[in-house]
Amino acid sequence: MSQERAFPDVPLRPPDLVMRLERLGSAHQTRLSFLRALLRRFRIERWQVTRQRFDIDERGVGVAVYAVEIGERMYSLIAFGHQIPPEKRTDRVIAEEWDATFVLHMIAKQIPYRYPRIKFIVPHLGGPIPMLMNRLDKQGQGPRGHPNLAEAPSVTARRFYYDTVCYGSKPAFLCALEAFGADHLVTGSDYPVLQDWEVYRETFAYIERLGLPKETTDKILHHNAQALFGFEH
Repeated sequence: MSQERAFPDVPLRPPDLVMRLERLGSAHQTRLSFLRALLRRFRIERWQVTRQRFDIDERGVGVAVYAVEIGERMYSLIAFGHQIPPEKRTDRVIAEEWDATFVLHMIAKQIPYRYPRIKFIVPHLGGPIPMLMNRLDKQGQGPRGHPNLAEAPSVTARRFYYDTVCYGSKPAFLCALEAFGADHLVTGSDYPVLQDWEVYRETFAYIERLGLPKETTDKILHHNAQALFGFEH
């Protein structure tokens, strides 16, 4: 299949026409579905995937890094595995142990500070991180923590981007909005997992019902991700 055949010369419709809530997630998988289109593009553009690091032991504990090279851009998946006691293996394990663990590791190693050109996206509004910003600043830099950090933990935390998946929780979203700012929130869907708890359109619709200024809502639902990934907007 040639690239011309895979991507015909058809003018793109504006986002405000096609990215409507009543249309999102309304169709079954087709040849235009995201995953299938992604795999075709993967093959045609010859994306390069490398395993840059895999220090995971037999218990699943350690660190792994996979990188995808797409033209002049590089995207990385960074995975941390750590031992979780049985009593913490609940439905809150993702937010409390996984999302927060990533952010705390990155803060302790000062990775966003040392590599400012690398953009990180943290899922689920960072878990409990928005509620811990002041505590991290006061205790995290103490003698029993990391006293030699180049900047306050809250400053490093605001270098990340955070996706908006929070099961429509207004308090959680507003806490993250105040902690990180509108410029660092990007739309997330957890598709298809979240459909076990809510219809797909609600993943985005709840943001429009929060009563935020339209400029803020548009940033979070559209423009932030477009700017982050280098799309025209």
